[in-house]
Amino acid sequence: MTLRKLLPSVFLAIGLAATPAAAFMAKNGFTVRQLDGGRFEVLSRGGLGVSEAWCAAGDFVVRALGKPRNTHIWRISEPPRRSGQSIVFSLSSEGAASSTGLSSFGSGSSVSAAHAENICTALSGMSDR
Repeated sequence: MTLRKLLPSVFLAIGLAATPAAAFMAKNGFTVRQLDGGRFEVLSRGGLGVSEAWCAAGDFVVRALGKPRNTHIWRISEPPRRSGQSIVFSLSSEGAASSTGLSSFGSGSSVSAAHAENICTALSGMSDR
């Protein structure tokens, strides 16, 4: 077998090894990991801002959990977060943060999965410019 034929398998193995077990890769490239008690976290890596975290959370709720787009997602980690920290979310308001951390969204600590997915669309539109 040639090296050329082996490369896709090698890259797949590297990708799986770098992703935590039972993790979901969101369409924006951020990893979401299920936690106990119905909570989940968007794992930090370079470039994780609040908008990217909400985008990944919305994608996780709809595609990985199969929830309807009108499902509310609550931010659990209190903003602002320190650089390098993950952001924790939940489908329950229990322990919710005081704010979403999104400057363009009013007060409160939750948004719908549809709103979070729309952040993905806005972010991808910005990268096309």
